[in-house]
Amino acid sequence: MAAVYDLSTGRVSIGRILSRAFGAITGNPGVTLSIALLFGALPQAGFTYLQRVLVRSDRIGPLNTATIVAAVLSAAFVGIVLALVVQGGLVRATMAEMEGDHASFGQCVASGFSRILPMLGIGILVSIGLCVGLLLLVVPGIIFYLMYTVAVPVTVVERRGVIASMSRSGDLTKGARGIIFALMLIVWAVTIGTGLLSGVGSTAIVGMDGMTPAAREWLAFAVDVVATTLVTVFSSAIPTALYVELREWKEGPITDTLSEIFA
Repeated sequence: MAAVYDLSTGRVSIGRILSRAFGAITGNPGVTLSIALLFGALPQAGFTYLQRVLVRSDRIGPLNTATIVAAVLSAAFVGIVLALVVQGGLVRATMAEMEGDHASFGQCVASGFSRILPMLGIGILVSIGLCVGLLLLVVPGIIFYLMYTVAVPVTVVERRGVIASMSRSGDLTKGARGIIFALMLIVWAVTIGTGLLSGVGSTAIVGMDGMTPAAREWLAFAVDVVATTLVTVFSSAIPTALYVELREWKEGPITDTLSEIFA
C-alpha cells in the first residue's frame, strides 16, 4: 500500500492528509478530473444556466410556472444524484491511488452508483443535524458536522449502512476533531478562494472588448466549469484521505486490498 502508517508521530497530520489527497489526484488525473467534470461541474453549470435563463424569461405565465418549478426540482434532484456519484467514485479512485493502483473510470462510476442510497441517507441526516445544531448557538452544529466528516468514505469502503457508517465516523473522528476543523477551514478557504477568482475572471471576460457576446459567455462558462472541477475533485478527495489517516492512526495500516474492499 502506498500510504504508510507513521507510528513515531502518534497523531493525525494535516500535511499527510493533503499529501495523500493531492497524490491521489495527480496519480490518476484522467479519471479523477473526468468524474468531477462530467458528473459534477458540467451538470452544476448546466443547472445554473437553466436558472439564469428562467430568471431572464419574460414569458412565464401561470401555466408555465408549475412546469418551470417541476423542471428546476427535477434538475436539482439529478444534480444531487450526480454529486453523490462524484463522491463515491472519487472515494474509489483515491483509495486505489493510496494502494499504489489505478482505478478505471468505469470502476469509480460503478462504486458511486452502487452506494447512492446510503450516501443520500447520510447527507440528509447530516444536513438536518447540522441545521439543528447551528440553530443551537452554532458550536453544536460544527461539532456534529466534524463527527460525520468521513461517513461517506466509510459507507463506500466498508459497505456499512447509514447509521452504522455515521457511528463508525463518530468513532474514527473522536480525539481528532480539532485537527479536522483546521483541515475543513483549509478546504473552505480553497473553495471560497477559487470561487472568488473564478467570479473575478468571469466578470473580466464578460467586460472584454473584441469578442462577440456569445464568445464571452462561453469563455466565462469554461472558466466556471474548470474552477468547479478543481474544487470538486479536491474537496471530494480530502474526506477519503482523512478517513485513511484516521484508520491508520487508530487501527494501524489498512491491510484490506481493493479487491477485498470492492468485491
